[in-house]
Amino acid sequence: PPEISAVTIYPLEDNSRTPTSKPVRQAIRRATDVLRARGARVGEFPAKRFRRSVEMWSARITDHSGPPYSEILGQGAPLSLRREAARWLVGRSDHTAAALSVAALEGLAGRLNGRLGQAASAADRLKEDVSAALGRRGVLLFPAWSGTAPRHGGSAVRPLDFAYTGIFNILGLPATVVPTGFDARGMPVAVQVVGGPGMDALTLSVAQAIEAECGGWVRPERLGRRP
Repeated sequence: PPEISAVTIYPLEDNSRTPTSKPVRQAIRRATDVLRARGARVGEFPAKRFRRSVEMWSARITDHSGPPYSEILGQGAPLSLRREAARWLVGRSDHTAAALSVAALEGLAGRLNGRLGQAASAADRLKEDVSAALGRRGVLLFPAWSGTAPRHGGSAVRPLDFAYTGIFNILGLPATVVPTGFDARGMPVAVQVVGGPGMDALTLSVAQAIEAECGGWVRPERLGRRP
């Protein structure tokens, strides 16, 4: 990968649809300052291009020839999402809330083919535009979640936040998540470094530069306390 001084960074503090918390925005700014201090240039990419991330993701997960995700969860047999959701509420489901949400979204997507066709085309254009902007020496600094790390099960109250990482899955772009510290409650916060197609080494290199200045991962002394 090129030296950090030859890299252009494009910081985005949200996806213009799901608001992010103050610690997340501060983390993006801190990572930007760290890289700028090493000589990186700062560019602009419109956050509003990611506003339809959930729709684009939903469109892409229907573009496959394999079995439905609910059938995969049911190990070959269709899974009753309504019954499984009830089991999850009382702690008896074998599946996470995120997995059940994906299966539900996939089922909904199948009934919205017309609109999702437009979203799929938007995803194609977004990949082209992001790839062109980043090239071989550019990265996006993007939230990995709307807030700091949630408690176990806490992600269920913000089911659409998966789009912060899911959008890059369906765009086929490499992304590296790097810890940048803690909020006032001692909960960890991170930044996502996204590169152009095939530029995995670049995202890792940039993440290492951020990690070196922000302290990286720290083993907690005990659950619920800041290290």
